[in-house]
Amino acid sequence: MRYVNIAPNVRSSALGFGCASILGSVEAAAAKRALFSALDNGITHFDLARSYGFGKAERFVGTALKGERHKVTLVTKCGIEATALASVLSPLRPLVRRLRRWRRSSSIDAPRLSKPAPILGTGYLLGRVPLSGSSMQRSLHVSLRELMTEYVDVLLLHEPPDCGRFEELCEVATRLKEAGLVRAWGVSFMTCNLAKMGSLEGFDIVQHEFVDDPASLGLLHEGRKRAGRVVFSPLHRQSARVAAPRLKSAREALQSAANRYPGAVILSSMSSSEHVIQNCSAFEE
Repeated sequence: MRYVNIAPNVRSSALGFGCASILGSVEAAAAKRALFSALDNGITHFDLARSYGFGKAERFVGTALKGERHKVTLVTKCGIEATALASVLSPLRPLVRRLRRWRRSSSIDAPRLSKPAPILGTGYLLGRVPLSGSSMQRSLHVSLRELMTEYVDVLLLHEPPDCGRFEELCEVATRLKEAGLVRAWGVSFMTCNLAKMGSLEGFDIVQHEFVDDPASLGLLHEGRKRAGRVVFSPLHRQSARVAAPRLKSAREALQSAANRYPGAVILSSMSSSEHVIQNCSAFEE
């Protein structure tokens, strides 16, 4: 496994484990096996959010990795949370997973790159929290409790509609870093919202979806001159490309993403040991 420095005091595996599917489309037993397989294969970067797993993924991952805290880079986000309805519907997750499996098995799918199903539920299961200094602090303290840790390595703004209160958020982030509660902070966004993000200056880390069109790449490179980078959804984005047939496997897709973004963490969801081993092979020294 290769490792990269994404902030002055944050070192991470070049491949990150995306936790969006945990307790959603991936059941607890399989998720736990995948997490431990990731550790065994050198992955140290685990990406979470308050909204993942119907709001329960942070506690699940925190419990699973409690004895390994000194080895891992924990990333979480603020700004989007699971709703009360998500908690009500949480016990129905096994039924929803079975329905999804039945629908997939009864349809004829085109060949695809190996990747788990997307997170269950959008919209009414997730709610946006207005970003402010106080809401960011409240969200962080909930995350620290759920993750059972005294600090997170990276705190990200979760797909903010804009960065209109950036100065206030930056001041609070600086205080959180000085207090040792956060090592680095940044923003995570879909590339379609790039124009709303401003210059991206002032963030320690910029996390965005995979993109390879020249116009967006130019803006991204210009906007993060000093920030570390994390890139997510490389398998999903590349599998949708016209040129995708030349990518024979998830390994090649991940290698292509790593070559496109040297020095970045490439983030991918992994639902089984097989996914983990296959994906890690793209990041061998």
